[in-house]
Amino acid sequence: MISHDTVQRIGRFVNMPYTNFNGRINIPENVDEITSILSGECIYYKKDGKKLLIFNEICSKKRVYVINLYTFKPTSKSYIQKELTPYLKNRLMIEMYHS
Repeated sequence: MISHDTVQRIGRFVNMPYTNFNGRINIPENVDEITSILSGECIYYKKDGKKLLIFNEICSKKRVYVINLYTFKPTSKSYIQKELTPYLKNRLMIEMYHS
């Protein structure tokens, strides 16, 4: 299974300092309003032969970053088209393999 820590790292990679994943989010109480607005949520989507990690902005629900978990690349519908770093890609591969 994909860990909360890996999701947080990918979230920071796409400028979401805190990311809600499986009902868990680690926003400190003293964080400023701008930081909490920039935070998001991540959904693990598995359906019709697809496996995706979908990162949405909390305030707009806009899909910001969508990763195909077979290719470990952003999908064509992903707003952000940055390739994952080798480190993040490797973490996802290991976690997907062990799930």
